[in-house]
Amino acid sequence: MKDETVGQGHADGAEGTGYRVRLKARSPLTAMLAVVVMGMTIFAAGASRYLAGQSSGSHAPMAESTPVETSTRTSQTPPPSAAVMPTSNLPLIAWTGATPTPLVPTPVTSPTPPSIRRCAVGHLTLVAVAQAWGRSVENEIQMVVTNAGPAACYVEGVPQVAVEQAGQQLSLTLQPAPAEVPTGPVALGPGSQAIVEAGLDSYCAPDFAKPTTVAIQVSSGLLRGRVKVSDDTIACEPGSAGTNTMTVYPFEPYPPQPAPEPTWAQVEVGAIELPAYAVAGRPMTYAIILTNTGETAASLDPCPSYSQSILGMPDHEADGAIIYLLNCAAIGPVIAPHQSVHLAMVYQVPAATPAGAQTFFWESYSGSFQAATKVWLEVRPG
Repeated sequence: MKDETVGQGHADGAEGTGYRVRLKARSPLTAMLAVVVMGMTIFAAGASRYLAGQSSGSHAPMAESTPVETSTRTSQTPPPSAAVMPTSNLPLIAWTGATPTPLVPTPVTSPTPPSIRRCAVGHLTLVAVAQAWGRSVENEIQMVVTNAGPAACYVEGVPQVAVEQAGQQLSLTLQPAPAEVPTGPVALGPGSQAIVEAGLDSYCAPDFAKPTTVAIQVSSGLLRGRVKVSDDTIACEPGSAGTNTMTVYPFEPYPPQPAPEPTWAQVEVGAIELPAYAVAGRPMTYAIILTNTGETAASLDPCPSYSQSILGMPDHEADGAIIYLLNCAAIGPVIAPHQSVHLAMVYQVPAATPAGAQTFFWESYSGSFQAATKVWLEVRPG
């Protein structure tokens, strides 16, 4: 049998004496098994030495590794908003931050009908109905004039209106009607009607429990009529007083002409790409995909506006919302059927936003489509 030396060492009390392990001639499988056992023995010895070092307070040296970059942010340095992770391969249309131009009200007028004359007082009748709710600021008088003459005529503009009780004109401060209200002529064929509305911002004045008359100034004189009281009118309380104003609106066709039904395109928020988190007081960059899922093109003339907000923050309220315009110049005149557009967005996260999960809203309402979505957004303190 052949001897094979596999290690040298010192046996107890036998300095210098080599110890030998005698191995018999073996098969390859047996040799492999022996190597595995020997490796486990060496690992166990190393582990024992490491644990002994741990118990004595020392540590085995660690191998050198590539240094890991660490953040230098301190508690005084707020974290930046996480970058948006786009999920779409569509071209990203830049955010412009454009806001709508404030509308400057301009009176809307129509040309005077060339073939008819102004209505004469003698050819008009008046029916007036009052609706009042006691101590309310929503009282009104609706005055309907009818062309009782044999030929067509027209009325136009904002007439002068007086309210009388017991033969005395009531003292009401007149307020001008909003400038954007149409003031053009209203043509009245025989039997046709027009309406004038007077809004009363008042406290029980007039008291419609008393006989009341209204007088409308028409081109050729005054048109008077007794005021009827609607069934839901509430009587005034004794001693009610207050500042009383009246706003008179221009003549309009009666009954009102129905507005044409808008043609709505089926535009939806296909996706919203948010960062992993946002930071209170800092701008958040994100993206949104609008998709026209219908068969009607969505017109971008005028350019649709949109709002973005976090539930509970001032910008979520109607009077605190910041309105922006889509980048219509880059999108084009329409969003075609089955077309998607990928739009970059920037939202200034309110500094007072609490940390944690918040509800983020995005909505666009235009003359051709309505699209809205709400999602969870993690907010971290700034």
